Amino acid sequence: MTTVLLVDDARLMAEFQSTALGRASFDLIPLRVGQDVARLAGEIQPDVILLRDGESCPDVLDACHALAARPDTRRIPLIYIGLGLHRERYLEAGVDVFIPRPVTRHQLQEAIRQVLPLEDRIALRRSVRFPVRLDVGETEIPGRCVNLSLTGAFVELDRRAEVGEGGRLRFQAAGREMVLPCEVVRQGKGAGLKHGVGLRFVNAGAETSAFLARFVRTEGERRGEPGVAAAGSLGG
Repeated sequence: MTTVLLVDDARLMAEFQSTALGRASFDLIPLRVGQDVARLAGEIQPDVILLRDGESCPDVLDACHALAARPDTRRIPLIYIGLGLHRERYLEAGVDVFIPRPVTRHQLQEAIRQVLPLEDRIALRRSVRFPVRLDVGETEIPGRCVNLSLTGAFVELDRRAEVGEGGRLRFQAAGREMVLPCEVVRQGKGAGLKHGVGLRFVNAGAETSAFLARFVRTEGERRGEPGVAAAGSLGG
């Protein structure tokens, strides 16, 4: 479980909890009004600090400088959500990833993944085994999914699909018919030595991502496997 310290008012907590990441993979700790961000970060040692100006932290720049001044917090990754015209100022203050407002779910997910250690990023993905169909234009390509994450999948196909092609990945998940718009982002060989492609899901809604998170976790537990991914294999 990855710990995220949320430095802002209740809106940021609500935004993060509305993503599949917030519900499935993270322990969210909000900074309360009156708490000192650097002191709390030193006590709980979060994996990531997500900041935005708000009631609990009126001056994020001061918070960044305070975190950088402490040996026990200066290496904690910082993500800041703010106005684009302030980007350089916050990067100079130690922010690792700057997200311009208004933030999207995809930007928030990608920022978190960007600063996580490799082993934590891998933990968000699972080995799976189930049949799929990739529709590319009028072509239907059968195959099987071997790795699945919230943002992509690696599938072994009976026929070739080219990088850059868009399509729809179809499969059954917990009795539900999934039809996910996707893009082929890489090619390779799967575990069964068939031709495989990494897929990136395109514009998956929050409800779909939350369902995928539950399905991926349940499939991994059913198979008795930890969250793993073949190196370089996943589209997400």
